[in-house]
Order: sequence, then structure tokens, then C-alpha cells
Amino acid sequence: MSVPVSQPIVPVLRSVLNQYRILILASVLLAFVAIIGVYYSIKATEETFYLSLERDSEVLEKSFNSLLERTYKNMEMIATFVSNNHDVQQLFYKGMLAVQAEGGGAGAESAAFYRHALYDAVAPSWKKIQQRFDARQLHFHLAPGSLSFLRVHRPEKYGDRMDNIRHTVVDVNASLEPVLGFETGRVYSGLRGVVPVFSEDSETQQQVHVGALEVGTSFNTVLKIFDETQNVGAGILLRRDHITATMWPEYIEERFGDVIHSCGCYLEAESRKGELRRMMDLQAEDNENHHRVGLYPLGERYYGFSLIPLFDYKKSLSNKDPQNRIGYIAFWFDQTEKYQHLQSTQKRYLVLGVVGFLFVLSMMILLVRFYIRHLSIQVEQKTLALQESTDQLNQAQKIAHLGYWQLQVEANQLVFSDEVYRIVGLPQGTDISLEQFLSCVYEEDQEEVRQTFLSAKKGISGDLTHRVESKNGHLIYVRNHMEVIFNDAGAVDRILGTLQDISHQIELQKAIEAKEQLYRQIFERSRAVKLLVNPEQGQIIDANEAAQRYYGYSHKQLTSMGIEEINTLSLEALRAEFYRTQTENCDYGSYKHRLANGEIRDVEVYTSDVEFDGKHYYHSIIFDVTERNQVLAQLEKAAMHDSLTGLFNRRSINYRAEPEIARYLRTEEPFSVIMMDIDYFKRFNDIYGHDVGDLVLKHVAQLFESEVRATDLVGRFGGEEFIVLAPQTNKEDAIVLAERIVSSVRAFEMEYGDERLKITLSAGVATLGESLCLNQTFDLKDCFAQLVKHADEQLYNAKSKGRDQVCSF
Repeated sequence: MSVPVSQPIVPVLRSVLNQYRILILASVLLAFVAIIGVYYSIKATEETFYLSLERDSEVLEKSFNSLLERTYKNMEMIATFVSNNHDVQQLFYKGMLAVQAEGGGAGAESAAFYRHALYDAVAPSWKKIQQRFDARQLHFHLAPGSLSFLRVHRPEKYGDRMDNIRHTVVDVNASLEPVLGFETGRVYSGLRGVVPVFSEDSETQQQVHVGALEVGTSFNTVLKIFDETQNVGAGILLRRDHITATMWPEYIEERFGDVIHSCGCYLEAESRKGELRRMMDLQAEDNENHHRVGLYPLGERYYGFSLIPLFDYKKSLSNKDPQNRIGYIAFWFDQTEKYQHLQSTQKRYLVLGVVGFLFVLSMMILLVRFYIRHLSIQVEQKTLALQESTDQLNQAQKIAHLGYWQLQVEANQLVFSDEVYRIVGLPQGTDISLEQFLSCVYEEDQEEVRQTFLSAKKGISGDLTHRVESKNGHLIYVRNHMEVIFNDAGAVDRILGTLQDISHQIELQKAIEAKEQLYRQIFERSRAVKLLVNPEQGQIIDANEAAQRYYGYSHKQLTSMGIEEINTLSLEALRAEFYRTQTENCDYGSYKHRLANGEIRDVEVYTSDVEFDGKHYYHSIIFDVTERNQVLAQLEKAAMHDSLTGLFNRRSINYRAEPEIARYLRTEEPFSVIMMDIDYFKRFNDIYGHDVGDLVLKHVAQLFESEVRATDLVGRFGGEEFIVLAPQTNKEDAIVLAERIVSSVRAFEMEYGDERLKITLSAGVATLGESLCLNQTFDLKDCFAQLVKHADEQLYNAKSKGRDQVCSF
């Protein structure tokens, strides 16, 4: 049966059509906004991910450079140790004279003789150094420039000039100062420490500069250590034009495989065989990544991959323009978990965007439907029952922002809003009892919900969180709030409630807990020793299993201790040291840690500031460097002391003299120098041989050490010449000290077979402020050289007056 439409209804219908048009436009606009929002959210997470990769790459670069610096220092100490050997100095010097006499270049028979003798002298020790420190090159270069005299690692190659490619050697022979750096030679590319070599001329008794000694190692050891400590793949790539311009062709064919065409490079070294070439191929195929660090798959894992420009010694002295690089340092580090988390986050944003769009669209549709119904009611004159329903709706809207429900206690019948129907998955408008609603609740939560309803019927309002099982089997988390309404007689009339879908909040909470669990596993399962410390009280908050094994304490014991209980420094001293390393932009601090068994170990601590739950903590990674420091201390002692007498060598004396001169400039406290020379020392060598001459030097050195004061420094200055630095000593006291030493040597007789050999000294004294006056702008090195010169002049004055005496200005 059709119903005629009256004229007043036409405007209403037009309004309804207009509302649908607005709904369509609003839906399109909403969809556009949702797409834009999801797109930018995904791009933002992707950008944050790549920024994280770049930060990780920067941290790896700093750690790698720190490891390189320690390797350079090791090479320099080995070179210093070898170059201080007296026999090595003499053979190298005689080889230089032979090359000069035989026309330069490789020389002839005499040069070959000394070259073989030098090789025989250093080869046994060199093999031990190779095994212990993984050094690869030991190369003697004659000055000036770089003329190869002996490659211990390739003894068949010598006599070639490398002035244009071995800039470290050229600079050392020009400045007479040690140089460190990476350089490619004729045979190898390596990390090199180069030091000048001096020898004593037997006729003039003077120190002569012979050339330079180079010790080098490859990147292989550095990459291996870096991979083991950081769990990061690393490799070195060298440009083909750089290699072909420096190395001999036969060694290029011997050392390298095919060129990596994507960068025009040879593969110099890698910590994980075969992976670097694959990473370079993947990078070459990647045309969409515009970040400094890429992400590429290897097997079932995903790795961040970055290339850092590599500069050799010469290029590092000038502006490090990337165009001047000679190759790359490559890092690839496992980012599988982070990448999977990124994918999961992006999918979640996509799902949330779609769900949000559908939700808002549903709400818009519900609002439009409500509005249309409202217009219809206005046309048809709402009935009293509809008016009562509207009143109830208005009252419920004051209680909750989402879905609402009402329970008539006597009828035990529930009334739902549309949103509640959507949440529980029931058709809208369905009449439902309390038991039917309880059947929609997840089985494990039903009893708790039933008890809450029973309490509400007794007049007790309630609030609980439970789960609802939808028709498709999904669990929905809801917050159910109940408010009891009493009648005039004080009895329970009805129960009003709100039902809020909180599944999204629960998912976010689970994601946060999963992330915390991931970081906890990263902390606890790391093989590196890690501590988490409260910086205010110095309390150890957490310690991983590696820390428990290293220190010998249980987790409970460590977390009940302060950091000062395992560090030999006090808490205040630790704070001051940490502040110093931060202000100096140092990556780590060096400390001594005490283990449970009482043993003291040298450690390097890398500390970063982390924030958790609004509080700041120190996250520290500890590396044991005890054995390394012991070896370095031994090398340093060998480099700073004369190998024959055990006294300080000339370099050490020069180093220790400058602070004393600086003190004189500040306080005008006197500072004296005593130069001493053994009289007629050449006779001992000529008559009894060099072995007896060496014994004379040793005995005289022992007499010096027994006669000088604790504040004095005594050293061998060269040949049979010795020096004493006497701080806070004026000229008169210095003369008394020198006379005591000369008298002690005069009274000493050295037994040699049936003979008792007499030894005498001549000495010269010079004192700052008396023999030599300075001003505040005087260079410290030049000042010490002038003071030594004055003392040396008085030494030769003593010799000219008959020897066995002391002279001064």
C-alpha cells in the first residue's frame, strides 16, 4: 500500500538527499586524510629507522678509529724497540756508507754484505714479533727521501726509490720525528709506524741520522678484533687506480682477485669471507635508497651497510675531501629485529588507518541515520515511548563517551546502544538478557563479570576490565563501568553502564612490553661485560651474565653494590673522571676494577647516558685490557731506556728535560745539567775488544745510579757519553755532585782476567740562570739544546786540561 506524499514532506526529503551528498563528500575527504596520515606515518617510521642506522654507523666508525689508533701506537713502539738496538744501528749505518761508496741505489757487494748481516740480526726477533703482534712489514729505508735498503718481509726486493709513494718515510727522514699512518707500498698496503734511525760514528763519536725504520701490519687483524668485539662485519676496499699507481704488478695479481665494478675497487681485507662483495652487489642494485646507510638481505638476515671514505697518510694531511679518498671502510651490522619491528609498525599503522577510517565513517553513518530518524520523528510526531527513550539516551550520554547499556533489574533485560552491539558482535536492536550477554564474554572472564552484576543488583557499583569474544573468534578487551540507580524507596531500580573497547591500548601495552623484553635480551645475552649504574648514588642497578662471570659475583651481589666497590677510585673521583672524558669528547675511560677474588684488572669503560622511566642511568660496557697494557708497558720501557746500560736513552732525557725547564721559567728554581764522557774509552775497545767496552759502560752506569739522588735523572746520551739532569740544583751543588761521581769512578777498578782496569771520567756542568739565561718566549727544546751545548763545552774543556776532572762556567 503506497502512502501519498504531502507537500510539506518534500523539503524534508530534499534535506535528506543533501545530507547523503554531504556524507559522500565527507567520506571521500576522510579517506584522503586517512591515506595521507598513514603514508606520512609510514614514511616517518622509515626515516627514523634509517636515522637509527646512521647513528649506529657513526658509533661503529668512532670505535673502529679508536682501534686503529691503538694499532698505530703498537707499530710505532715495535719500530722504536728495533731501532734502539745498537747492533742494528751499526749494521744499517755501515750499509748506508757502503751504498754511498758503491754509487747509490742497491749498491754492490759491500752493501749486499751488510744487507744480509742486518737481515740475520733482525730476522729471529722479527718472526717473534710477527707471531705476537701480527706485524707484516719490517722495512729499512735510507735517507734522504725513501731508498729501500732491506725489506725483511721481502728480502729479495731492494734498491728502489719510493719518494713519490712512501710519504711517511720521506716525512720521517725530513723531520726526524716518528710518523703514523696508512699507506700503500710496492708489496702491501698497511697500517704503518715509522721512526728515524740514528747510529754512532766510531770516528767522530757523534750520532748520525741513517734513515727510517718502518713496521706495518694489515687490516686483517684489526677487522678480526673489531668483528669479535662488536659482532659487526667490516672490510677495506681500495680504489683500482690507487693500487695500480703504487704496487708492483706481480703483487697486484698475487694479492687481489677481480675488481668490484660498482666502485672500481679491489678487496683489501674483510672479516667475513665473501659477504662484502655480496653487499656491494646489493648496493649497486639498489636505486631507491637515498640514505647514507643501506639495508640489504644476506640469507635470512637483514644488515645495515655503510661505506666510510678511507684516506691514506698523504690525503689525511690535507682537507679530507671525499673526492680524494683512496677507498672505503665498510661496515655491515645485523638489523633483522629492528627491520622486522619496522615492518610490523608500518603494517600496524596501515591497519589502524583503515580501522580508524571505517570507525569514523561508521560513526558518521550512525550520526546521519540518527539525524534522519530524528527528522522522521519530527514529521510523524514522536510518540511518548520514543521521547522516554530519548531522555534515557541523554542521561546515558552524560555517564559515558562510548557505548552504553541499561539493565532493568526486575525484567533482567539489557538495552544496548549501537556501539555496544558493535563491540559484542550482536545484531543491532536484538533483545538480549543478562545471561545472553554473559555468553558473549570470554569463558575465563564470565564468572568475574557475573559476580560484578550480582553486586550491582545489591546496590554496589562496579568497574572491571574483561574480554568479549566476537563471532569471528577474535578477543576484544573492554572496560565495563556500572552505576546503580536507586528509586525513591531506596531500592535498586536499574543499572546504567558504559562499555569501552580498549583493545588498541592493550595492544600498545603488549608492544611496549615486547620491546622492553627485546632490549632486556640484548642486554643480558651480550658477551660483553655490561653494567647499568645510577649516576647519583653510584648504585649498580643491573648486570648481565657476562659481568657476573667476569667479576665473580652473583646478580644479587652486584646489584647490592656501589660502583666504587669494584672500581679502585672513589665515587667522587669516578664522577670527576667521567665528566673529564665527556668534556674531552673521549669515547672511553681507563680504570682499574677489583674482582671478587681480590685481583685488580685494567679495563676500558665505554659509558653512555640512557633514560628509563623518566630517570637517567649510565650504561657501561667494560673491556679487560690488562694483558695488552702489560705488553705496552714493556714496549714503552724498551723504547725509553738504553738496551745496554738500562739507563734512560737520549729521547727519554729530551722528553723529561722540557718540564724541568718550564718549571724554571715559572719558579726560577735552579736546574743543572752534567755532561760526562769516559776518558780514553776507544782504548778499551781497541785493546780488549768491544765486549770489554760494553762491560765498562755497564759498570760506569751502575756507579752513576748509586751516586745520584732520587730526584736526579741519569741517561746515556750516546756512545761513552752520559748526562745527569739535576732539578732544583744550583751550580755549586751540581759541581759537588759531579765531583762525587768522578771520584767514585776513579776509585773503581774493573777486573779483567789478571788485570785491574782503571776508569776515569771528564765532566762539564751547566746551570740555567748562571751558565745560560732565558726569557719567557724561549723555546723549551732549543733551551735544553743550548744548556747541553754549554755543558758539553765544559766537558771538552775538562778533557783539554788533562781529563779526570770537572769544569764549569
